[in-house]
Amino acid sequence: MRFILIQMLLALMVGGFSPTISTISPAITFPLPGQALQGVISVRGTSADGKFQFSELQFAYADDPTHTWFLISRQDEPLTNDMLGKWDTTLITDGSYSLRLVVYTSDGNQAVAQVSGLRIRNYSAMETNTPQPQ
Repeated sequence: MRFILIQMLLALMVGGFSPTISTISPAITFPLPGQALQGVISVRGTSADGKFQFSELQFAYADDPTHTWFLISRQDEPLTNDMLGKWDTTLITDGSYSLRLVVYTSDGNQAVAQVSGLRIRNYSAMETNTPQPQ
């Protein structure tokens, strides 16, 4: 082990070694920002990363000054373009919400993907979807 570390240090000093750094790119691909929703929603996206430990899908009220997030689901396996969880919007009041995916890594870091402006309309008139430009 000591020999390998010495080799890596020597390679760094002469510029012959470039470590591979895994970057987290979590994404929520459905629903889209500004979308009107009702019922049970299958949230889709990607949480995969080389240092993936676990991920959480959460929601929050859009205008909550306390910035409190509520857990929808937790995944212990990395997912790529797959269902991140099912969000039962019938359990919350109609209004504006945000969704976020938090990916926690084995090195103690985390990355966040967020979708804002989601309009829950289970008990009031459903407007036309108006997704925001990406």
